[in-house]
Amino acid sequence: MSETVEINKRINIVDESLINGVSVQTQLFVAINNDHFAYVLLDKEKNKFVALREYRFVYPYTLESRLGQLQSIRETDELLKENIFQTICVAVSTTKFTLIPAHFYQKEIERDMLAMVCNVTHEEAVYSDQLKYVDARIVYALDKNLLAEIGSWFDGAKLFFGATGLIESQLLFNKNATEKTLTVNVRMQDFDLLVTEANRLLFFNSFRYQTSEDFMYYILFTCEQLGLNPENIALKFTGDIEKTSAAYFISSKYIRNIYFAERSDIYQFSYGFDKLPSHFQYSLFSQPLCVS
Repeated sequence: MSETVEINKRINIVDESLINGVSVQTQLFVAINNDHFAYVLLDKEKNKFVALREYRFVYPYTLESRLGQLQSIRETDELLKENIFQTICVAVSTTKFTLIPAHFYQKEIERDMLAMVCNVTHEEAVYSDQLKYVDARIVYALDKNLLAEIGSWFDGAKLFFGATGLIESQLLFNKNATEKTLTVNVRMQDFDLLVTEANRLLFFNSFRYQTSEDFMYYILFTCEQLGLNPENIALKFTGDIEKTSAAYFISSKYIRNIYFAERSDIYQFSYGFDKLPSHFQYSLFSQPLCVS
């Protein structure tokens, strides 16, 4: 299995400062999605990202297969083996979530509140994240077997919903915007879509897609429901999308103002990141906002 993991190590950026090992001032931020596992290391003393690795899971994307591949990464990735990180945060993507205004949220019935919008099984545990820049909570369900793997690997890690960092970043960075902003964070089989107006979160949801037509349908449908004009709205892409992709091409046919997100100037980046498109792994780079 370790050979398969190496073949699918899609991104591997490691600063030369790590040649002698990881500093105790280093923070680890992890993202676990349906189709990939990625992490970044942040040197807290220098406020600088010094490593990024992304592993693509092998199809089929079942829970059992994903757990096996996570175990292989655990056994072979030398940086993660050190496990001396100052802070560990793990963000896990799931399709089972809901946003609840803070004045309606009650901890003791959060499972029941989530069950009103999706099927929550006995094999799943329910968690919630407080959004710092909007008065709401994200309630979400995660498989207990996956949680057990995370807990045994990353002892004491802080757990977050996969898109919490993305939402926080857009509320923070768009707070002075005078127009509504549509942000689409793309993965291989699904994407997050959120609409902000200054520091207000107007919409957030995740969609699965198989074709570029599916991809475009959900974006246009959201625009229609929110009364957004594709001729005027700005569409900001983050994540796994390039100008050569079918999703970008079809988006450019319907939406005039499209651009890729830039990395935040809050942090510094090792020179190895210079060749990485600025919008790749944007959600992962936004995770420190959840704990800062």
